[in-house]
Amino acid sequence: MLTQNEWIDDLWVHRRYRGTGIGRRLLERAELEIVAWGYLTARLRVVAPNGDAIRFYERYGWSVQRHFPHKTFPIEMAEMRKSVSTG
Repeated sequence: MLTQNEWIDDLWVHRRYRGTGIGRRLLERAELEIVAWGYLTARLRVVAPNGDAIRFYERYGWSVQRHFPHKTFPIEMAEMRKSVSTG
């Protein structure tokens, strides 16, 4: 998992470890980093047809804000956002 500014990039969990809480803990850590940098909104992008990933993020308060074409591959992407708090 990587964060840069208000963006979360490359949050991946190996299939074998899905459902164990690792993804939730990585997401929480990423959100804390974004808050520590002073941002009030966290953002990420996910492949739009990946319903499992979208549902995962939605469980933790994220919502899809827009869909757009990937700049290189012929797939649709979804940008998701979440308000994060410093308190």
